[in-house]
Amino acid sequence: MRLPGAGATGVVSSTEESHTAMRSRSLTLHAIVAVVLLFGFYVLGLALVIGLLAIPWAIWVFAERVVGSILLICVTSAAVIAWSMRPRFDHFHPTEPLLEKSKHPRLFELVEDVARATNQVMPTEVYLSGDVNAGVAQRGGFMGIGSRRVMIVGLPLLAGLSVSEFKSVLAHEFGHFSGGHTALGPWIYSTRGAIGRALMDLKGRQIVRIPFLIYGNLFLMITQAIARGQEYAADR
Repeated sequence: MRLPGAGATGVVSSTEESHTAMRSRSLTLHAIVAVVLLFGFYVLGLALVIGLLAIPWAIWVFAERVVGSILLICVTSAAVIAWSMRPRFDHFHPTEPLLEKSKHPRLFELVEDVARATNQVMPTEVYLSGDVNAGVAQRGGFMGIGSRRVMIVGLPLLAGLSVSEFKSVLAHEFGHFSGGHTALGPWIYSTRGAIGRALMDLKGRQIVRIPFLIYGNLFLMITQAIARGQEYAADR
């Protein structure tokens, strides 16, 4: 015979596990969609480049003439898109001061404790900021390849939180590492940057700019939803 208390506890536990599994599947689905959108952006850009170059070529083939203004607009627009989409190295130049273990042994001891507890590798670099915030990322390299783990901690957190509270903040940040959230980050930020450059460089060419504007809004909406889900996952 099952006691009411035990039965209730079992139901709650099962429900929580079910909700956690659903959130995990939802986060995975969002990440897959983000990767598809990431590659979709480059497919869109390539299609626009080919389409723009095809216009003056088609005029020359079928009308047997060259329209200088159309040729100039199409070729320059295609060149702008290709240049904006070009993947770039992540040149990480932090403005925050770099913290050294020899000068801040107690802080690094706390970070190392949480790294061990979460079974994670220590960040390569730890920086101090003036914000009431903390964060982690993988910076440097090319589209995440050759990147390094970076952590930023806010001075107000060090001043205002107890040791156990601060370790909870660190645990949340290592949760991002544990969940693999920072591995997707370089790809998302690189694509956002490429979309932003395309929109900026195509000012005055509204017809060509519209597809990037629509795609950029969609990409931003989905990646923001992923970011929110990652925060909840890191808390768990």
